[in-house]
Amino acid sequence: MVATPHSYEVLEHGGIPVIEERLAALREKLEEQGIPIQLMAGMEQHLGPQVPELFAQGQALTLNNSRYMLVEFNPVQWATYTDEVLFQLQVQNVVPLLAHVERQANIQEKSELLEGLVQHGCYAQITAGSLLGNFGSESRATAERLLRRGMVHVVASDAHRPFGSREPLLAGVAKRLHQLVGEEATNTLLYDNPAAIVADGPVATIWPKPAPAGLRRFLPW
Repeated sequence: MVATPHSYEVLEHGGIPVIEERLAALREKLEEQGIPIQLMAGMEQHLGPQVPELFAQGQALTLNNSRYMLVEFNPVQWATYTDEVLFQLQVQNVVPLLAHVERQANIQEKSELLEGLVQHGCYAQITAGSLLGNFGSESRATAERLLRRGMVHVVASDAHRPFGSREPLLAGVAKRLHQLVGEEATNTLLYDNPAAIVADGPVATIWPKPAPAGLRRFLPW
């Protein structure tokens, strides 16, 4: 699991050194209790004009010290500096992984916004709960549309608590993904690409192959 606290909360609570201390303490507790979870460090970086400078200064974390940075948009506004900031991160060999894109209002209205970013080297993540209707019909419809267009690279839990709609479980979404994009793409979204990201490896683009609908029988007139 990758711990991805919001960047502004990291700064409010003492910065990256404090996060690293807390992660180390939690890893010790996991080992003491015999819980087989490998916990890795990350951050959900809110998109702002200062992000490239923060990264250069060592104040912004990538996922497990890889090239991939989890970047979060404002949920209702599309910043005019979006393209420039993402480009400046890429200049520093950072690959933006765009978080829960299906819940961003502008992308819901115009998926071409995301398509342009993906074409320029960004990757996109959606939240499993969106496909199950936990964030409303618009987020669900957008997630399905982006999946069918091959614009999603990771499906993540976006867990905020141990139980309920924001729990860190993905098993429940696998069936729906099979229906939408097929078994091979489901494995890529849930297993292969996430594993590649934390290992700093290459991310694959999915090629949706939806499960065939049941055969229908028609009686002659």
